[in-house]
Amino acid sequence: MTAHASSAASPSTETVDLEATADHVLLALLPDADGHDDVTLLLPQLPAAPLATATTDLPATPESVPAGRDFLARAEHLGLCGHHG
Repeated sequence: MTAHASSAASPSTETVDLEATADHVLLALLPDADGHDDVTLLLPQLPAAPLATATTDLPATPESVPAGRDFLARAEHLGLCGHHG
């Protein structure tokens, strides 16, 4: 699993319904879940033209969740991601 963080001067002009996307992915991956899922989805909306990037590789294990959060927190502290606009 690879995590990326990026920054741009302005947010993307294209609006994506991330909630609908998440529902679609969960339905495709877990069709018989009956509303119960033990899945975490990260659906970031990336800017059209990033000015700076940071990358890290994480293993696909539960321990990577806090490591990914730490990576994003450090990237946000450095101004590589967060809310713009």
